[in-house]
Amino acid sequence: MMSPLEKRHLQVSTGLFPSDKINILPFNRPFTQQVDVVFPEDPELHSVLSKLETRYSKGKTTLSSVLKKAGCFSGSNLGAIMVTPNVAGASSDLWCIDPRGVATLCLSKEAYEIIGITGRPLPFKGQSDQHVIQIPLNSADASEGGNAAAEKEAKTKRSGTKGYAKQKAAIEDWEKRRAARDGLDAWEVVCCSADPTQAPEYTGFNEAPKLTKVTCSQQKLLNVHIPIPSFKPRSVLSKSKKPTAGDEDTEDWDRDALELFEWAGLAILGSPR
Repeated sequence: MMSPLEKRHLQVSTGLFPSDKINILPFNRPFTQQVDVVFPEDPELHSVLSKLETRYSKGKTTLSSVLKKAGCFSGSNLGAIMVTPNVAGASSDLWCIDPRGVATLCLSKEAYEIIGITGRPLPFKGQSDQHVIQIPLNSADASEGGNAAAEKEAKTKRSGTKGYAKQKAAIEDWEKRRAARDGLDAWEVVCCSADPTQAPEYTGFNEAPKLTKVTCSQQKLLNVHIPIPSFKPRSVLSKSKKPTAGDEDTEDWDRDALELFEWAGLAILGSPR
């Protein structure tokens, strides 16, 4: 008998989705990496894939500067901004702006207590000292032209706070303390565009950012095992019925899902397995 899938780290969707549904899935569920496994069937498709490219900007800015330019996250070409965590001497605190226009801060207990904005601790074992705060930037009171849905989402996520202006002030005070105490006056960030053919629109860098073009790299592997998934929608149990140990259909489905994710991980590493 195998253990069930870890629901906090893994999501499996089955069935056929229209293209517009697939396009919005990444924006509703932010992640740090996306892997697309594509099997071109003819030289023309192979040529199209080889010409893919994107761009990103790298520079320094403050989160306060980003929040002051919240309007640029509403209906613009700006894709995302993320702090680069591998900078020497940087703190363990991180933040990012995802393509939905939501600022997510992952902070140490000390920073979380200084800022004073309501968030929640990470649910992972051994990480309870880290706290997460989410601030919608494209809501009606964060920028002009907000819509009712964004405003409703903003009110929900700001439960326990006193509004966007006070959140900005709290973060600005925190960054001033970081600069005075630790000499960390800015964050090194990367910024990408929602349109991979265009340069990012964000203009709040402390100095001219470095624009980098990323082109498609190709690697050919021979005699590679390519699985043929035979997924069917997983049977849905009623709320009153819990899965029982030894349920063969559920265990078979979980095993197939794990094998597919294992194969995807090996594909990332370039393994011929």
